[in-house]
Amino acid sequence: KALVGEVASPALFARAGELAQAAAEPDSDLHASAEYRRHLVGVLARQGLAQAHARAAALRGGSPAG
Repeated sequence: KALVGEVASPALFARAGELAQAAAEPDSDLHASAEYRRHLVGVLARQGLAQAHARAAALRGGSPAG
């Protein structure tokens, strides 16, 4: 909800990644540490939002802002 009503931008996607990372509570195991998984949550959230925004802009026939 912290991002509702905001204009899509790389800075907004980064902020969303930070919020997702802060909320994540992953476990560690032999494949990856909790710290690494928490980092991935932020990266994947940011990249996923940016990619979704670009795809939506392409469907509208425009280019993504930012």
